[in-house]
Amino acid sequence: MNTVVCGGEFRFSGASDTDFGEYTAAVDALFPAALAPYVLSVYAYSNYLDGGEALGYATTDGAFSCPARNADQLLSAYTPTYAYEFADENAPPAQADFGGLLTFPLGAYHTRSAIPVPQLRCFGFPPRIQRFEPGDDPLQDMRLYWTQFAKTGNPNVVGKPAWPAYNATSDLFQSLVPPSPVAISSFKYEHLCSVFGT
Repeated sequence: MNTVVCGGEFRFSGASDTDFGEYTAAVDALFPAALAPYVLSVYAYSNYLDGGEALGYATTDGAFSCPARNADQLLSAYTPTYAYEFADENAPPAQADFGGLLTFPLGAYHTRSAIPVPQLRCFGFPPRIQRFEPGDDPLQDMRLYWTQFAKTGNPNVVGKPAWPAYNATSDLFQSLVPPSPVAISSFKYEHLCSVFGT
C-alpha cells in the first residue's frame, strides 16, 4: 500500500514491500548521482531488516542529522550555539499514532518530540493532546531547556544536567535521552557524517 504523505510517497507496510530494487531506486532518487553508490555501500541493504529501515537511517543521517551538525559548526564560529539530539525512542507519539500502518520501529523520529503534534495533520492523522502526571513527562527536560533558552539564550537549567555550548573542536551535542540528558561527542560517528562530507 502506498500513501501520499505531504507531497512525498512513502511505503507504510512491512519488510516484504521494501525490496532491494525499491531501496536502490529510492537512494538513486534521493541522493546525488555521485553519492548514491557510496550510500548504498555504507547503508548496505543486507545490514538492515529491510530497505525501509536502511533508507530511514540513510535519509535521517543525510537529510537531518549531518546537515544540522554542519550548520552547528558554521554558526558556532559566530554566535553561542547549543546542539542537541532528541534520542528518546519511547517518547510519545508512539507508533500506534500511525493507525497500526507501520510494521517497523521508528526510533526517535522527527516529530516524536512534538506534543501536541499538529504536524501529523499533513499525514492525515488528527493531532493528539498528551497528558502526563506531574513528574512523569518524558519530554519535561527538553521543554525546560527550550524554555530557558527562549528566555535567556542559554538552555542551562539549575538542577538539570549541564548543556555545554557547541563548538567544532569539542563537537559536543546534548543527547536528550532518558533517564537523564547527557553531553556526547560521538554524534558524527553514530550518524556517519563523513559519508555526507561533514
